[in-house]
Amino acid sequence: MPNIRLSDVANAANVSLATVSRVMNSSGYVADGVKAHVENVASELGYIHPVKNRKKTSQNVIGVISNYNSLSPYFPTLYHHIQKAAILHGYYCVEVTAESLDDDALAFHATELLKMEVSALIIMGYLSDSLNQKCRQILNNSSVPVVFLERTADCQGFHRIFVDNSLGTYEATKYLLEQGHTHLLYLAYGKKANEERKRLFGFSRAIDTYKKMSIHKTIITTREISPRSGSAGVLKALQEDPGITAIVAWNDILASGAENALLSIGKKIPEDIELIGCDNILAPYLPVPIPSIAMPLAEIASAALEIIDKSLKAKQKPSPRTLTLEPTLSLK
Repeated sequence: MPNIRLSDVANAANVSLATVSRVMNSSGYVADGVKAHVENVASELGYIHPVKNRKKTSQNVIGVISNYNSLSPYFPTLYHHIQKAAILHGYYCVEVTAESLDDDALAFHATELLKMEVSALIIMGYLSDSLNQKCRQILNNSSVPVVFLERTADCQGFHRIFVDNSLGTYEATKYLLEQGHTHLLYLAYGKKANEERKRLFGFSRAIDTYKKMSIHKTIITTREISPRSGSAGVLKALQEDPGITAIVAWNDILASGAENALLSIGKKIPEDIELIGCDNILAPYLPVPIPSIAMPLAEIASAALEIIDKSLKAKQKPSPRTLTLEPTLSLK
């Protein structure tokens, strides 16, 4: 996609090149209405004004844009690892969060961070299925390394680091099947996005490839990520199939609600029902600690910083890299 130039903004705004230059460089008088119009047009086009004479202190700052969930420690924990990795490489991080990191939120926060002259952007928890043209233009025109972490659907052209989520639920389900369980529940999150589909696929694939016995599977979809949803989902599933003896939860938050529900109806864990979470952040600290699919958060952070450091030190802009890391089933 071609870079947006100052002349492109002038043509689109129907003003002179000199006027656009005065607005972008904050030099000379421009009427407030004209200034606002030019700035709006520049934003719509995804124009990022090049920074001249960048201060040395700004070159070591990395902007991090994160999705926010008040109940989930996942992204705060990942950001902690990013900070640690950044310091080891001689960088410092500035984080902004969005309750829903869609295209509009990403475009806004990326633009604001780039105004602060950050040297790189890390984006984690992007929720839209596809980057729109405005976001692509902003990120392409930024001239800084951009790294997407985890949810990176249709973000080709930028550095990306995946976790193989289907492998995680596959290994968890396979483990339960090998323990002899024949009635399994997958407690899913209802968002219809790539990562949710991958986790569900891993659960179903394990069952489909396990031919030693007849397996009965139940899938309950929750509308939100909360302990309450996890609890309600498990109680509903047990009404449909009282014979359930094993549960794989979409994440540790849903698993915590599932555990609470099981204990409230007198079920022992794992004697009566085995329960496995995902993320391995809350699972070890629940009233009854449970196994969980551990995400390689430190490795994700380290890989992101290595990509950024090499990109900033390279003489030419490197080709985008895509890395896929594997989760592991933590039984402790």
